[in-house]
Amino acid sequence: MTVASRSRAAVFAALALLMLTACAERTFVIPTGAGEPITTGASIAADAFGHCQQLSTLTAEIRLSGHAGRQKLRGRLIAGFSKPASIRLEAVAPFGPPVFILAATAADSSTAS
Repeated sequence: MTVASRSRAAVFAALALLMLTACAERTFVIPTGAGEPITTGASIAADAFGHCQQLSTLTAEIRLSGHAGRQKLRGRLIAGFSKPASIRLEAVAPFGPPVFILAATAADSSTAS
């Protein structure tokens, strides 16, 4: 199979897929009426997040990518959180020391009056 025939086959397959999805039946129906408030919201939240009550620290690695104008940007953050109110964000460099470190506790913040 030549490169030109592969290209034509790929274009044909893409067009066929596009036509099939364009004819698909729409199944999402927006609800009507006033609705009913959830009276058991607290119990739903307790069921969903109850196992997290003993959680005291959380560490996560966050990968970022995007554009600033024509410049493509990528990055990686190491985030740490601890009860009752501590945070550490570290922007990891590909080599060498971190680009920046943000660390804070509840004692570091103040409220404006």
